[in-house]
Amino acid sequence: MEISKDTSEVIKFLDEVTGRSLRKAGDLAIILETGACYGMDELVNDIIFTGSAIWNISVSLKRASHGSDDIKPLENEIFNSVNELRSYFIELLLYTDEETNKRFREIYLIDSFGAMKNIIDLSHDLAELKNVQNTLK
Repeated sequence: MEISKDTSEVIKFLDEVTGRSLRKAGDLAIILETGACYGMDELVNDIIFTGSAIWNISVSLKRASHGSDDIKPLENEIFNSVNELRSYFIELLLYTDEETNKRFREIYLIDSFGAMKNIIDLSHDLAELKNVQNTLK
């Protein structure tokens, strides 16, 4: 998928503002570009919000003591949020080219530990984007 100059500049700005900490900048660009091209602002906002929630929950899970009853609600919440994000990806992929569609399905939509790690990495970037959006408001 070809990324426009505008989207590339947004990603470049975000990467600079976050101290070059983006983990999945290319996939974030695909989400933003697809949303911009097809007028899917609400879907992109849902992806950003849900991804940010996943990142925040994953940080809380890392801090929680394993085996504790306190983490069960967090585990349920992250599971539900990941499924919600995957459903948003399925909707977004209706508008992408075949190569992008295949790649996202292999990286984010399969049921594996690796896909979960990829979702959390992308969620980091989505949380960073949300933070910048909130700062600029």
